[in-house]
Amino acid sequence: MAKNKHNHELLPFGAYVDEGECPRCDELRVEKQALGETPHNHRPQPWGRRVNGCLRCLELAAGAPKRESVADRQKRMDDEHAASIRAHFGPGHNERCSYMSQDANGYWSGVCVFGDW
Repeated sequence: MAKNKHNHELLPFGAYVDEGECPRCDELRVEKQALGETPHNHRPQPWGRRVNGCLRCLELAAGAPKRESVADRQKRMDDEHAASIRAHFGPGHNERCSYMSQDANGYWSGVCVFGDW
């Protein structure tokens, strides 16, 4: 099924216009609800202000966690990857790494490519 297009200039932070004003914004609301996320039903508010009648604002006021931003998710994934690399290259790396091998003279050879970005 072809997706509708926005009938307005794109708003900052991926905000939606009010319900019924844009068919694509309405589709995106339905997609979020299918994922179990409650979307805001208004334009972005300055300084995190809440809007009366918005279900997502009510959730946030009741203590629901804020959604992870793309930048926060990328930083978390980078930190997890860096931690796995540090753990892999810790003490005893050569003995347990499948990329490394020891020859008859006891010399280690191979190039470990674990964790290449």
